[in-house]
Amino acid sequence: MLTRGSLSAQRGGGNAKWRGGATPLLASRRRRPLAAAPPWRRPQPLPLPPHAAPGGAPPRGDEAETEADAEAASGSLEAASATLSSGSLSSFEAEFGWEPEGGGGGGGEGEEEANPYGDAAAAEAAAAEGRAAAEAAIAAAAADADGAGAPALEALLAAAAAPGGAAAVTLEALEGIFPFPLDPFQKKAVAALLEGLSVVVCAPTGAGKTAIAEAAAAAALAAGKRVIYTTPLKALSNQKLLEARARFGTARCGLQTGDASLNPDGQVVVMTTEILRNIMYRTAEASGGGGGGATRDERLGDVGLVVLDEVHYLGDPNRGSVWEEVVINCPRHIQLLAMSATVKNPEDLGGWISQEHGECVTVRTRFRPVPLRWLFCHAAASGPRGPAALGELLDGSGRGLNPRLEMERFLKAEAR
Repeated sequence: MLTRGSLSAQRGGGNAKWRGGATPLLASRRRRPLAAAPPWRRPQPLPLPPHAAPGGAPPRGDEAETEADAEAASGSLEAASATLSSGSLSSFEAEFGWEPEGGGGGGGEGEEEANPYGDAAAAEAAAAEGRAAAEAAIAAAAADADGAGAPALEALLAAAAAPGGAAAVTLEALEGIFPFPLDPFQKKAVAALLEGLSVVVCAPTGAGKTAIAEAAAAAALAAGKRVIYTTPLKALSNQKLLEARARFGTARCGLQTGDASLNPDGQVVVMTTEILRNIMYRTAEASGGGGGGATRDERLGDVGLVVLDEVHYLGDPNRGSVWEEVVINCPRHIQLLAMSATVKNPEDLGGWISQEHGECVTVRTRFRPVPLRWLFCHAAASGPRGPAALGELLDGSGRGLNPRLEMERFLKAEAR
């Protein structure tokens, strides 16, 4: 397990050690597994392909398939074809523990999670209202000459700046900056952030994780602190900059990536995660290795919140160390908001952040307000160069395959 005070790593045969904030010397960018890796970095065994199993046949390569190969493939696929074309996935659920998205409970506690929108009509109405509000906010920000933020946000910040205005920053006041009510998991996350805790949010795409970040950023601005919003990609940083300007105003927002640096001292700065990591290490270099922690705390002393968007990159074998280093080296006075839709063990991630940085809670929901639609693509009868077509992969119940699929022919083609 990486620790704050001491870290030893090997890179490409070299041995690089740094303690007390000194700069690490990386001999190679290739990462080797640590002795006590965090839970999300522990490799999981993968099933061997048929030709790699003991006694298995070698791969055929590019040579033509023989008649014996075709008969063997047909016999081995009959059982799978019968199971898949039966219209039920129960056998796959039993074998692999498959669970459909949106099923099960939220918050990691296993309780049944209710649909906050009631029915499909209410969900569509809420989506239309959200789109209209976002378009109006972007148009208002573009037309605003002085670069101010949304009127509701400006009113909240003005109330917080008045004498005794700290009491004005409540969950209800933060919810008021949005033209829609917050969902239960969003309220739970914002309430934890108002208590001074760090939070890990795991929710499906489109569930509203960005609204949590905007509410937390508004609370930090009301407290006179700056906000750093990190993303793994330059393109995503540019998109988040536009969203931040629509909410908080052009004058408050900045951008730092490898391509551009706009208003880097702004109150809300969007940057790639590597930029934040480099900021932390440059402060250590400036101190000469003697007081790196104090210099880092001083440089980031006016920052109250760091948002780690797409935090599942922490498990990436090439770039994951960047997110680990940010969490470990982040000053303790800064709250962390880690968000992702694909972290499989968010409770473990929250526990590790609690150990390395400060108390952290995990908020999880599996309800998906934007439903997924599963399709399959196939070539027309005119051949592989003919026009392709899309079809529904599942039947009307959503639990079985489309009966129109000729699975046996499909699987035989895949086997070749």
